[in-house]
Amino acid sequence: MKWTHQFRIDAPVEAIYEHGFAPDKWFTFFGAYRGLESVDPNWPEEGASIMVRYAVLGPWTVQMKQTVVEHERGHHIRMYEEALSGLWIDHPEFEFDPQDGATDVTLTVNPTSKALLGRILIFLIFWPFTLITPRAMKRFKAMVENSKPS
Repeated sequence: MKWTHQFRIDAPVEAIYEHGFAPDKWFTFFGAYRGLESVDPNWPEEGASIMVRYAVLGPWTVQMKQTVVEHERGHHIRMYEEALSGLWIDHPEFEFDPQDGATDVTLTVNPTSKALLGRILIFLIFWPFTLITPRAMKRFKAMVENSKPS
């Protein structure tokens, strides 16, 4: 179920790292974000993990762990994401293309599951992500663009 979303952030790629990937900001742009559980001190470097709490339905939340599996700073970052003991797995990847003070960003997601039933459910319910993700990336973009340089 690979899906790609492209957008432009009117800020240099370093601002994306400083204001978008900062542990206290990461994933806050998704409406279902419920809090930061833990983060490795070297986030978002290769091998580092972050754990966030994410709402799934009504009052129920789950922990979602993201581990950076590949990172070329300023160019791309690929993660392994898992929740519900592997019922949900994703491989989000951000590609960055700097453009005269702005950055073109391509986000690719590819959700799957360790369980056959999970893969079937993801196939059946994947369409909301094509609505949720662009909205979240608009908030991500605004968060980076509206942050003051430090």
